[in-house]
Amino acid sequence: MNIIVNKTIISCLCTILILVMWFFRNSLKNKLTNYSLNTVFGVGVVVFRIIPYIIVFFFFSLPVPSDIIYYWQHSIPILDGKLVYRDFFCPYAPFFPYIIAFVVKLWYSPKAISLLMMVCEVGILYFTAKEFKPFYKNEELLYRLLLYLVMPASLVLSALSGQEDIWMWFCVLLAYRFSHSKNAAFKMGIILGIGHLFTKAVLVLGTISVFFFIQKRVSFVLGLVIIGIPTLVILYALTGLEFLQPIQESNILRAPNIGSVLNPIFFNHLHLGEKWLNWFGLSIIVVISGLISLYSPQKNLLKPFALIWIITYGSMMIVQQSAYSNYIFIFLMPLMFVLLDTEKLSELLILLVFNVATVIQPSIWWRYNMPQYKQPSDIFARPAFMIDYTMQVVIVVCVIYYIYSSFQYFKTLPKTLSTEAQ
Repeated sequence: MNIIVNKTIISCLCTILILVMWFFRNSLKNKLTNYSLNTVFGVGVVVFRIIPYIIVFFFFSLPVPSDIIYYWQHSIPILDGKLVYRDFFCPYAPFFPYIIAFVVKLWYSPKAISLLMMVCEVGILYFTAKEFKPFYKNEELLYRLLLYLVMPASLVLSALSGQEDIWMWFCVLLAYRFSHSKNAAFKMGIILGIGHLFTKAVLVLGTISVFFFIQKRVSFVLGLVIIGIPTLVILYALTGLEFLQPIQESNILRAPNIGSVLNPIFFNHLHLGEKWLNWFGLSIIVVISGLISLYSPQKNLLKPFALIWIITYGSMMIVQQSAYSNYIFIFLMPLMFVLLDTEKLSELLILLVFNVATVIQPSIWWRYNMPQYKQPSDIFARPAFMIDYTMQVVIVVCVIYYIYSSFQYFKTLPKTLSTEAQ
């Protein structure tokens, strides 16, 4: 229960601070005009990442969250000389537990993993801000950066929970960075191929979107193949078919998603858990992201690139029956730098509600043994179930709203095509 209370307090404090930042946004932006990205970024990271990290884990000596312990459990076998997949089960990419093990070797504490994830997140934030710099005035860019740092979901999932999902956004953003260079499509394929070795299997959805988005698809696939084929051969030689363990994650029922929300309304007749639903969900995601990538009014420019990312992983978050709230971390950063209208309070309130719900709901759901609601009466069996289900509905509705907003944003983009990665 303490984790729920702690997350609620943090969410409330972040919400109050963000609202203050909005009501005094003009004054704040005027002051930001005098500062550089490096200065504001540095101060923001110290105040909203490093200090909270120290307060939580050293001043209050709170235990690290269960996700960090889960990473820890996958690093210890590596330190003992065991081989991923063959000697122990791992739902992550093959090199991920080795990265964790390297950090744990330097500092034998689960706090080291949380610190690693936080350092990676702020590094990706800086990279993102640099890429979006041409699209905004200095004060607007810095204001969005600060808003992101204070958002409840980004603070909790980074400094406290140590989520690694943001790594996938880094992979695709780095691939985009090379879209300006010679042999761009080939290089993008190599980068995303390497990304699959360090992140999660669901990066394949973003990779498919990029495939439709660019023009030289054969070169892109060649880049993927150069990384993928040798990797598969080596993994098969060392582990047999055990390297397919990350795919098994799709068979685990989680919440929230459309299935978890609709199942009690249909009195458990949705047959959740059946494998064909996974493939059906994946097909929907690929079709949606593929079509929007293929018919994007601009090719290989950052904003449509980011919008496609939001659509792809927003769709995954609500369509896949194994999806859960933490997946907001995959697309929260591009959402902050593209979709959010910082002048509209209504937009900010929707984003705050979305953030707070995604922070608190998972803890309630896990604490009460991952309830699956099979009929309406199940929801009303306990007050906690009512809160959990309400938050699930809120999250699903918010994700649908942002997917819709991304489609609407496409209509405002110029119709001219760039020549990058053609």
